[in-house]
Amino acid sequence: MTRDLPTPLLRLDWLCLLLALGSVTAQAHETAPDAGHSFTPILTVGARYLDSDLPWPGARLPGVLESGSQAAWKQGLAEEYADIGVQADWRQWRAMLKGSWHGPDGGNDFSIEQAWVQRSVAAGEDRELAVRAGRSQVPFGLLNREHAHNHDFGLAPLVYRAAIGEGWRDDGLNARLDWESGWFAGGGLYAGDSFPGASASGPGAALLQGGWEQDDAKLMVSFARLEADGRPTKSTSLIGHSHGQSVCHAPVANEVCLEGRSELASLAGVWTSRQWPVSLDGEAWIKRETGDLFSTNGNAEYKGTVEGGWVTAHWTFCTGWQAMLRGEGMSANHRLNGPGSALVANEAGLGNADNTLTRVGLGLNWRPDSVQRISLEVHQEDTGAAKANLIFLTRYQVDLGGWLSKRKMP
Repeated sequence: MTRDLPTPLLRLDWLCLLLALGSVTAQAHETAPDAGHSFTPILTVGARYLDSDLPWPGARLPGVLESGSQAAWKQGLAEEYADIGVQADWRQWRAMLKGSWHGPDGGNDFSIEQAWVQRSVAAGEDRELAVRAGRSQVPFGLLNREHAHNHDFGLAPLVYRAAIGEGWRDDGLNARLDWESGWFAGGGLYAGDSFPGASASGPGAALLQGGWEQDDAKLMVSFARLEADGRPTKSTSLIGHSHGQSVCHAPVANEVCLEGRSELASLAGVWTSRQWPVSLDGEAWIKRETGDLFSTNGNAEYKGTVEGGWVTAHWTFCTGWQAMLRGEGMSANHRLNGPGSALVANEAGLGNADNTLTRVGLGLNWRPDSVQRISLEVHQEDTGAAKANLIFLTRYQVDLGGWLSKRKMP
């Protein structure tokens, strides 16, 4: 006896079959990777097309104490990035060296973004300790574990930018202890010489983290503290991809400076259904800063808070195809006391900190094979401007290193 399927499900099955044909064709010439290969080449390239009603990103987020003004991305078609490097794995050792060139959005610059070595050792019958030294993505929260190039959405969440700029990548030492049960704990010391920190003679940032990870669920709590002595808050330099920034310890014309510290906290989680091809992930962030905020027009005792978060739903409706929906919000408040507080607040762009910033994004990712990704996304962003900004972004990314590693060596 047969059972008729509902018409919508029949249509979806036929749609998935048609979409899968492209994937089968693209993978027809691939070969299995060499399992014994200990060196993996890194060669990835990305391009994108951007169309937005207003310049994106905005030079500054309203009511947020940033460090410099971001340049708006080029509208239309543009090269986005190219990564080149190598990852080596040998027994308990792992190392990576990767440099990145950024297109017109990043000033056409090249920088070393990953340069680290890691050692993993057994720390008991059910525990493993991993220690990493060098330059890498700081494991604060979940999204910042990976470079923005690898994020599902091309636009970073609002509170993510407000807290750590374009991402927290730093030089330092990190250790993590994992139990077989899924629990883990770790921490690290870093230079902390870029936003939200400031250049210092020694370690300027400390991180603590802990949580639980399984195949279908993750939960992580992260805490960080960064010294922000001499951090510029009104500068013509870009946050960009720099690993450092100028420092100001005395009043300078057309500059506002912070002498203080920045404290960050994050609660992040992931849930994946065991029955359906859907998953949810999200993070809640808070940043609190205290210190002296000063310029040539005054000196004020400063306390500020930025808080917000985002939730993303994923639905893999066909092999290689994934739909995404993300909602996010952010708010900020500041308190300044002392002579010239109003002038300093105005110079630092804190006069309109009462607004709640929101954004809703819808995305579609297609992976025709294991080395390519094509994504389309549309966002509506409301940051208190006269009208909301509608942003359309298309990205194409290809992992040429992964393609090369699949070739059979002669």
